[in-house]
Amino acid sequence: APGPAPSRTADPGEIDATRLATLRMTTPAAVAGLPAISIPLLTVRSPLGAAPVGVCLVSRAGTDIALVRLARRLAALVSTDLSGRTP
Repeated sequence: APGPAPSRTADPGEIDATRLATLRMTTPAAVAGLPAISIPLLTVRSPLGAAPVGVCLVSRAGTDIALVRLARRLAALVSTDLSGRTP
């Protein structure tokens, strides 16, 4: 589910809601046997401090290696975050 992760001090209800929203997106791919990979891309400033941003890529069955190659290229394109660090 697009959006920020719950804070470390979030109550259990907020954490569960985020988990359920995430599973709605990821479970169909897993059940369908589709390859998926999540990668961290960068860190951005937020009112609460640094916030990681990532992406989950899903592809057709049998394209696992191509998906990993795509993920590596995408990670290389976004190699520096707003704090100037390389992820």
